[in-house]
Amino acid sequence: MKISIKIKAILLSVVCTAALTSCENKQENVPAVTSGETSETTAAAEVISGETSQEVSETPETSGGYPELEWLSREAEQKLREDYRKLMEETYDREIGYDVPIRYYYGTYSKGEVVVMDTYYGATDDENHFSVGDYEFYLPSGSYQMTLHMGSEFIPISEAYESGYVTDDDAAKIYYYSENSVFTDPVPEPLSEEADRKLREDFAEFENKKFKRSSLTADKVSVTHFYGTYDNGEVVVMYENEGTYTTDTKHYSVAGYDFYLSSGSFEIMLHNDSAFIPIDEAYQSGLLDDSDIEKIYYRGQIIYPYFP
Repeated sequence: MKISIKIKAILLSVVCTAALTSCENKQENVPAVTSGETSETTAAAEVISGETSQEVSETPETSGGYPELEWLSREAEQKLREDYRKLMEETYDREIGYDVPIRYYYGTYSKGEVVVMDTYYGATDDENHFSVGDYEFYLPSGSYQMTLHMGSEFIPISEAYESGYVTDDDAAKIYYYSENSVFTDPVPEPLSEEADRKLREDFAEFENKKFKRSSLTADKVSVTHFYGTYDNGEVVVMYENEGTYTTDTKHYSVAGYDFYLSSGSFEIMLHNDSAFIPIDEAYQSGLLDDSDIEKIYYRGQIIYPYFP
């Protein structure tokens, strides 16, 4: 995909600023500003990425909102990540060794998906305030940019609206999902001190029974990953502080989603009635449903990114 000199200059400027800020603040990995050519030729206007995507339902709920947003199809997610990797490689003239994840997802519309993509560059500490139609949006870093993924391009959302690719009805839905979807707010409510303590106490007792011992205590256990609380309990990775940490990796699939962990010593589990159930078993038994798994997957790739 050919990118204009002006777009390249903007991207490089933002990345330089983000990189400097990242070095100073050591913040988490966040997405850089993305873009693509916004030519209004007939061919560009006819490009629709919906061939590999899921159209947002047009039927409002009785509550006055829209249906709960569902995660992208596997094909649509992979195309987004591949297209963005190619954009970064062409823009920065360097090889990117992985397909970057999607940080925020606002739904799929007639011309494509509305997203904020992640990258390995650090975030600037300013804010991004912008409008789309009658709606005001906020992103917590100037390095974040909401874009329309149309074909293989990433068009800034304000430009997409001005060009007619995003309609007023689309803008209303995007705003609704920005306020009401887990896919635009990946970080779950943090564990309370009491909940954290109970997790560690229960895990210590669970492991002592499993290995017929009594030496493990709550103070020797940590919650290393927390994916949120669901109807049947918390989804976590627990770890014995003095336990063995292997340098291999773990990969498994649940309900069509691929999970990666940085050590074979880790396991994603559901904490249910003082027991710890592997996530695949919890899904098979009905303690976690499809909606739970897609949220766990999304939170995992954003909060605990691992690139195989």
